Amino acid sequence: MPIAPSFPYYLLANGCGARLDIPGSFSSEAWGNMIREFTQLAQPRIRRGTDDWLDHYDGSHQLFESQRSGTIYWSENLAGRDGMSFLLIATPDTTLEELRALKAHLYDTRDVVQCTTYRIRRWITFPPTTTA
Repeated sequence: MPIAPSFPYYLLANGCGARLDIPGSFSSEAWGNMIREFTQLAQPRIRRGTDDWLDHYDGSHQLFESQRSGTIYWSENLAGRDGMSFLLIATPDTTLEELRALKAHLYDTRDVVQCTTYRIRRWITFPPTTTA
């Protein structure tokens, strides 16, 4: 029986990140459960002066080698007729010089409407390992 392909993704929440391979056969229910569990592991912060949790899931992004420069992956989306919107995903090892160089390259070679950076400050082992 052939092995189903898997696809590399970053999960992002609350300044945390995890890199994992998602099987192509992953169900939407399993996806939803995984996102909830990951967001809880990313230690949501409590809003100052209230009992409200700031549980912010920042998204999942499929990783493509063609959208990688050094330690930075990016995702791109059509932002309308004027061009593209880019999200640069910087790891804890990414330097400011790397970010500046990639942004300059994208602005020089692409029709950039918006370019934002998400900085992963902490990696989370996901799915979590359990010990007996």
